[in-house]
Amino acid sequence: MVFSATCRFSHEDEKTVESIKLLLGDKVLDHMILVFTHGDLVGEEISWKKKLSDSAPAYLQDMLNLCKNRVVLFNNKTSNKMKKLLDAVDSVISSNDGYPFSNQISRIQQAQSREEISVDECSVEQMSKMKKDIHDECLAQLAKMVEEKLNSTITRLEKLLLEEQKARLESENEVAEALLRSEKEIKKLSEILQKAKQETESTQKEMEKLKKRVKTLEKK
Repeated sequence: MVFSATCRFSHEDEKTVESIKLLLGDKVLDHMILVFTHGDLVGEEISWKKKLSDSAPAYLQDMLNLCKNRVVLFNNKTSNKMKKLLDAVDSVISSNDGYPFSNQISRIQQAQSREEISVDECSVEQMSKMKKDIHDECLAQLAKMVEEKLNSTITRLEKLLLEEQKARLESENEVAEALLRSEKEIKKLSEILQKAKQETESTQKEMEKLKKRVKTLEKK
């Protein structure tokens, strides 16, 4: 399963785990690797794993125990991430005697106990080829899961970026409209002041004329 190391574990994650267990059975956890992306954003791997084991939700801690702590932290800035994944795949193959997960695993194991299936019947070359095929199949499935999770994360981030750009554009438009309104109001106020000035000057001229007439009348 693939998670993001930077996100909180949600109820949806828990439901996904329970759905997988319900559909495929608890035995699927014997073949499961927990892959965490964005390892370059969570700091030192050892302290992160300790924090994960200490503070993870109960269902995730149970899953960690059942998966025998097969955890791979993908750091995109390092070159050994695929080696970690391959080592985890080898661990899964080894702990399951080279058998891939199947709903028929329990039947095969019972058949083996009754000696209906004998490893001795397989040649060394056949066993080697079988393990290689299983290894390649597991790796392909894990690579597909990681790619799908990364694509999903990229899509989500692109959506967030578009929303942020839209919000910023709307904000810029609001500022531009406010500035335009301000310019119009300033222009209107300027026109009012100019008109008031003209009216004041006109009034002053009328007052001067009136004073002159008063003086003329007083002389008479």
